[in-house]
Amino acid sequence: MNPSVFFTLLLLLALLSTTSAGLFNKKKKEKESAAASDVMLGMKGMQEAVNDPAMLAQLMRDMQDPELMAEAKKMMESKEFKRQMRKLEKDPNFKKAMEQTAKAFEDPQTAGMMNAQAEAMMRQGSKQLDSMGADVQAAMQNMQDNPAIMKELQQLMADPEAMREVMNDPQVKAYMREVEEAMKDPEVKKKMESVANQFKGQL
Repeated sequence: MNPSVFFTLLLLLALLSTTSAGLFNKKKKEKESAAASDVMLGMKGMQEAVNDPAMLAQLMRDMQDPELMAEAKKMMESKEFKRQMRKLEKDPNFKKAMEQTAKAFEDPQTAGMMNAQAEAMMRQGSKQLDSMGADVQAAMQNMQDNPAIMKELQQLMADPEAMREVMNDPQVKAYMREVEEAMKDPEVKKKMESVANQFKGQL
């Protein structure tokens, strides 16, 4: 497969599969289910960020975005979210993890090492995010400059068997997660939405 087509397909798959999951204007059971999902996704995201420099850097960038933080605050103040957090706090494994973390930070040397490691990961992650942005720009430029890429994408997405192979590729799954993280940047998301709309308009 043409590398440009493959990369652009990943961008489109990541964008078209992204859905917004709010807690508001839903029935009670739906709200509770969404809250449980949000709590688990949040915990999973934090765990992955500890070992993924790009995710950690994106998390820090998100925390500086007033709009995203306002949405997060709104979600965390909901009754359903608080109820799920109370359940989580009673979990023995969660309690143990929190106690171990607090104990680690009581030791100045350990805390200093952890802070230094986090700062190093942040620098590495920022470079990865910047590189991702450059790759996105290149893919979008290829899409605009080369109609053949659009045609090949349309043919590929019309073939269920080929799409199944692509979606089951572990490398594709990993890359889509990275693209979804990159889309948290408003500028990147705006440009990718433009590409997706262009693609959908030609289907």
